[in-house]
Amino acid sequence: MSNLPVATQQSQPLSAFSSENAFVSVQRMAKALASSTLVPDSYRGEANLGNCIIALELSQRIGASVMAVMQSMVPIHGKPTWSAAFLIATVNSCGRFSPMRFRWVGKEGADDWGCRAYAVEREGNLELVGALVTIAMAKAEGWYSKNGSKWKTMP
Repeated sequence: MSNLPVATQQSQPLSAFSSENAFVSVQRMAKALASSTLVPDSYRGEANLGNCIIALELSQRIGASVMAVMQSMVPIHGKPTWSAAFLIATVNSCGRFSPMRFRWVGKEGADDWGCRAYAVEREGNLELVGALVTIAMAKAEGWYSKNGSKWKTMP
């Protein structure tokens, strides 16, 4: 008898759309989530079962908890968008980069005041730099004057 380890095949969860049985199962889970007061409004109620199914599907695909997906994903104009906190945590926890840091430029309170994110690859030591976002850009894009915008009080 060999002492070599036996290769085991781990089963991956199936996509919600891989079969009728998988879809029925995901619908049951979605109904439970849609009835919870712990999920954001965009996932609550019978009318938002579809959003719950998509959150379940995405959580399976990216390997994140469904609650993390639901708390961090917001539909804007019919497209899923992610909170900055979720994206930063994802980059910081993937192990491929240094923790994300931020560089500030310009004069605080002036239109040229801005920030950009950066991280360093663990292999190769290459610095990866994000786009510079300034108060001037926020004004030009309409973010600054948008109703409910935090750009004026919390840039």
